[in-house]
Amino acid sequence: MSAPTYNEEHRPDDGSPYPNDKVLSTTEKELAYSPSVSSDDRSIAISSSLPAQTSHLTGPSYNLNHTSFPWRNVTITHLSGAAAYHVEVSEATPNKPDILLRAPDRDGRVVGRNYFRLKRSMRIGIGESELDSQWVELKQSSMIKLTTFAFSFDGRDYLMSRTHSAADGVNGANKVGMGSFKVVEKAGKGERVVAVYVEGMLHPAWMKGTVRFVEGLGEDLEKVVLMGFVGWREKMRRRAAYAGQPGGGGGGG
Repeated sequence: MSAPTYNEEHRPDDGSPYPNDKVLSTTEKELAYSPSVSSDDRSIAISSSLPAQTSHLTGPSYNLNHTSFPWRNVTITHLSGAAAYHVEVSEATPNKPDILLRAPDRDGRVVGRNYFRLKRSMRIGIGESELDSQWVELKQSSMIKLTTFAFSFDGRDYLMSRTHSAADGVNGANKVGMGSFKVVEKAGKGERVVAVYVEGMLHPAWMKGTVRFVEGLGEDLEKVVLMGFVGWREKMRRRAAYAGQPGGGGGGG
């Protein structure tokens, strides 16, 4: 691999840490932020610093950032900073999804939606309209505590759960939080991690975390997972708010 060219203008403007400071070395940060580096080279750099159990997560990677106070709507960008999706959160508007997913930004077309208001499960639709959407039900596995969501997509079974494991890239201060998640594909007696969201506990308030996917998962399933991660985090925030707790890092939904 040839030495990458680092473009200083891709450093965060406010001097805040890189989104992957807890994961990437200095050289690998430069790879992630340099527009002159190919996506293959970025994947090699990111893969080299992942724990062995998740070193196969060399597919698309995204940063999730809040757009503005009170930190509800979310922008989803590629590691290069290019826009990928915009998440519009609605808490109290009747008949409106709790989450609308737009591509590639807040002015883009709707490509997905997530309903979970007053529900223990999440009902996610992939498509531009309600009528032509492919619907996926993420069912909460426990009636008492929010610990996992089970769902099926294109004939395969998946389990979304919280993670505090260093094997999933959750390290340091991030291990004490409740907002890091992973998705595991279940196949017979085996399983594999196909996506991990690691929340940055020490990041500025507007920076939430990073999602990494396995290669070849498919764009539609990636959308389901992204809306599931954001939806779960929003359910936690609402439950904490209703209970009068600061933040949204504890509890379930």
